[in-house]
Amino acid sequence: MSDILYNFHGKHDFNRDSKGRIQLPSEMRELMVFGDNPRRLTMTEGIYGCISAYMPKSYDYYNLRIRDMEMDKDEKMLQSRRLAAVTFDCRIDVNWRVKLPEELVAYAQIEKEVKILGNLDAIEIWNPSIFEEVLKGKKKIEVSKDREGYYEFIRDVFVV
Repeated sequence: MSDILYNFHGKHDFNRDSKGRIQLPSEMRELMVFGDNPRRLTMTEGIYGCISAYMPKSYDYYNLRIRDMEMDKDEKMLQSRRLAAVTFDCRIDVNWRVKLPEELVAYAQIEKEVKILGNLDAIEIWNPSIFEEVLKGKKKIEVSKDREGYYEFIRDVFVV
């Protein structure tokens, strides 16, 4: 399956509220179809220092990609566990707000202001200054030695 399930696009500026929630942009809400399923997003560490949020159907697709990856089984289990440890199911309330998990907020260095970017089937949530540095090519990915294998793993999983 190589089709993109959603086509989120555009960038939007928002502030986290006092409860740590962000409002989802109306242009993105229009693309979200939940049917009988609970309204939620699956959030995890993004590759370039953002929070990546996925509709459940998209995240299920990435789980299938992990299962189909050809790599050493022990290494796959290790990296899969690392990913699972930083992945959260986040409920969307009736006003289209979603609370950002504090662990991911710390990872993405998010304070009050956020930049929300639609990137194919992902919704990326950024610290605005880091987003600008990445966009201009001024911020390079810094990966510690103990996370090199994990970085390669998530890049292989999430970059279509």
